Amino acid sequence: MAKRATTPKVEERVQATVTMLLDGHSRGEILIYFAELGIGDRQVDEYISRAVTLIRAEALPDLSVEYRRSLTRLDSLYSAVLEKGDQRTTLAVEMQKQRLLGISRAALATVPTDAPPIASAADLLARVSTQLAAEQHPDPDARAVNVARLTEAASRLLTQLTLRRLGVK
Repeated sequence: MAKRATTPKVEERVQATVTMLLDGHSRGEILIYFAELGIGDRQVDEYISRAVTLIRAEALPDLSVEYRRSLTRLDSLYSAVLEKGDQRTTLAVEMQKQRLLGISRAALATVPTDAPPIASAADLLARVSTQLAAEQHPDPDARAVNVARLTEAASRLLTQLTLRRLGVK
């Protein structure tokens, strides 16, 4: 029976396989390289499998982190450009953010501009519930952002309604 390689030796071989794959070597070339070291095909296939897993893990970013990072960058850029008074760039940044959030002109066109005033908290709750039920963005992070914005808007409207009822303008 062949002697088993130590964990550091296996990791070294997997890293060598990663390098060879990234350099464009074929499976056959990798098999030949390891055959010269006395390593069998099945074990080399295991190294290749682990190497491919490592390469994929490095190649794919965490999309939720990248999404939030992009939103933060756009917010910072928007603030900086707005402060300088550059309206054209401000508009471009806002449009880019809307694109990232999945807000389209078609979606904005469905927002009622002639909606009747909110009569009660129950009316507000019914409207928000209807819009939340209609919210079906494919990206859960974008959906969460849209729901948070809608909730924030509902909260502002509820405050206005309460102030109006108290007679405060």
